[in-house]
Formats: sequence, C-alpha cells, structure tokens
Amino acid sequence: MRALRIATLPIAIFTLVGGLASTTMAAPTDTDHDISPVAGTLAVHQLPGGTFAVDDRVFQYRDYAMAGSTHYLSDTRLDGDLSSAWNWDVQASGDRPIPAWGTISIDGEDGTWSGQFSGIRQRDFEPVDVRAVLFGDGAYSGLCATLDISAPDLARSDTWVLDGIVHPVDMG
Repeated sequence: MRALRIATLPIAIFTLVGGLASTTMAAPTDTDHDISPVAGTLAVHQLPGGTFAVDDRVFQYRDYAMAGSTHYLSDTRLDGDLSSAWNWDVQASGDRPIPAWGTISIDGEDGTWSGQFSGIRQRDFEPVDVRAVLFGDGAYSGLCATLDISAPDLARSDTWVLDGIVHPVDMG
C-alpha cells in the first residue's frame, strides 16, 4: 500500500503543477464578447399586411409585421430598428395555449441581429410571451442574444418588455 502511495505522488504533483500552468496562460478578456444581461422595453407598432385563413377549425394568422425601436435597452449593442413577422394559430374550440412564432431582426449602427422566436398566448388578442434567439453580424459577429419578450397586444402600438442576455457563441 505504501509503495502505491509513493508511486502516485509524482503523478499528483505533476497534475497540480500542470493545472496551475494552464490557468496562468488564459487569454485576456474580450469585453465586446463578454456575457451581458439585457433589460428594457421596445416601442412597437403593427404594420399593414399579414394574412388570415381558417383550416380545419384553426384560425391561422401569418406574417403580421411589427416594427419599432430598441433604444430603451440596457445593452446598447441591441440599439436599432426592429422588424418582426408574427404567426399564431387559434383553435375554434378555444383550446389553449395558442402557439406563436416568427422572425425578428434588429438593424443597428454597427451590425445586425436576426433570428427566430416562439412562445405562447393564453387567448387570442391577449399578451404573448416568447423567447427569441438572435445571432449577431458585423460588429456583433460571434454573439448571440437570447431574449424573453412579453408583448401585451399585437393589434395596436404598444410597449414590449424584454429581458435576456447577450453571450458569445461559436458559429463553428
């Protein structure tokens, strides 16, 4: 048993020294690609367009455009002009929740963000909560914004509440 402890001692010391050496060689922090929380509101309004159809007792809303400004956010990398296209299906039976999905893009001064969202509404013409995942381009390349958005009413101009995080992503 003593021979085993003596034999493993050099391995343990080598492992500890090797581990310390690797931590001292870490790269400096890139402040433009740090993880950053995002909070704020978006001023939005509905644009003309979109289609409505009924298929097998499902009311289908497609490509309803919303646009606005993101200048009220805590992370200025998301400042810019927002555009989105919304879709949702409402069961004639009144079954809930109602699925909602679509696309969002933000055109900023130094780059763009674009991606998709999905979530639920409890009833037609009531608030919708979605999660959006947007990927950066231009100065924001290598970043992802994961955002939770609560939209009180898609049928009129309103303020959406937004919480989330901007984080690095490997686009490999």
